[in-house]
Amino acid sequence: MEYIVLKNKLYITGKAREVQNFFKEKIKLHKTLKDLIISETQCFNYTDALIKQ
Repeated sequence: MEYIVLKNKLYITGKAREVQNFFKEKIKLHKTLKDLIISETQCFNYTDALIKQ
């Protein structure tokens, strides 16, 4: 599974089960998708897209 975090968007590719598990893990830490995006962009000081695997 891969996901890309942009300034205000999150793109996810992968199998449905992987995406479901991704959100199960992230929902423990973040209440909203906006909180997740803010957290991910603050962890890395990039202005371009961040690609994670």
